[in-house]
Amino acid sequence: MVVRRESIEVLRGRPELHAVDLPDGRQKRANRCSSCATNLWGAPLRFPQLLVLHPGTLDDTSWLEPVGHIWTRSAQPWLRLRLDGLCYEQQPEDMMPLVHAWRARSAK
Repeated sequence: MVVRRESIEVLRGRPELHAVDLPDGRQKRANRCSSCATNLWGAPLRFPQLLVLHPGTLDDTSWLEPVGHIWTRSAQPWLRLRLDGLCYEQQPEDMMPLVHAWRARSAK
């Protein structure tokens, strides 16, 4: 779930940055809970003003309206996805259609 960096407010605890070097030379960065190591959000290097929040960490997801879905091929069979947005079976080669859809939605 893409969000603006300034929209994140940590209410308890102190997230810590965890970085992993990937085989292709990129670095994947995520902030984790310092107590339980749960991934909270990712920090894409190409878009420093954005964070990729892990929606499963939210207490209330009733207000979420996704613009699309990725990795649908590995979705649990009981999960019902709304298919009126962008859907990708795997990681899309180009994330910009999702970014543009998110920007259009958040501009409303």
